[in-house]
Amino acid sequence: MPAGHNRPAHLLVVADSGNRGEFNEVAMTDGRVLRSGHLPLDPKASDDLEGLTRIGDTYYAITSSGWVRQWRLDSHGNYQLVRPAYPISNRRHHPHMTCTPTEVNCGRNYEALCALPDAASKPAGTCIGFAGSKRAGRLYCLTLKRDGHLRAHTKRNLRVASRGQLAGCHFADGVLYAGMNLFGANRVLRIRGWAHPATATVERVPSLGRGFSEALAALPGGVIYRMSDMGGAPSLVDKYKCQ
Repeated sequence: MPAGHNRPAHLLVVADSGNRGEFNEVAMTDGRVLRSGHLPLDPKASDDLEGLTRIGDTYYAITSSGWVRQWRLDSHGNYQLVRPAYPISNRRHHPHMTCTPTEVNCGRNYEALCALPDAASKPAGTCIGFAGSKRAGRLYCLTLKRDGHLRAHTKRNLRVASRGQLAGCHFADGVLYAGMNLFGANRVLRIRGWAHPATATVERVPSLGRGFSEALAALPGGVIYRMSDMGGAPSLVDKYKCQ
């Protein structure tokens, strides 16, 4: 996802399970790794960070089990954990939306998280983004609570993929993009009218990405990045310009 804080334009890319929140800041111009490190993690949930997004100055990541953490940059540009892991939905009312926080790839098996950067300015209750379930192939609408918590809504969702294919989502120019993994031929979907899932229009973009594409970042003007997870190094990153 694009990030700033007085540094060159770059993508913040975070590793998943077994890597203790390891991240790289990758230059958007030439792919150089500008900085590496580890996001601070609390022990309540696993380190299986699968989806990453930013709202204002706050970074959010979701684990495959449906637990969210939040970070901000301090005055030195270091990532600080400002909210330990919490469930993406109310566990009492919707127990099926999350699973044991320390487990990996359980329950809905979340792979995607995306929100509008200016979500904090939207009216309360507005759909400001999505949490994407790999198991269900659905994007669940997110709302932003006054205290900054994200909440997923079971009944407000958009079916975009068959089981096991959904891998990422991102917004650009007010349009929602959803990416599939290799089981979905690395396809990308361009979704308009996403705030009302029942009437949203879904357009297929040609398959983008090599290897086992997972993360997706979309920028204004039709630029799309796909990041592959083949379980080894180096990881592949591809940049595309869509018309």
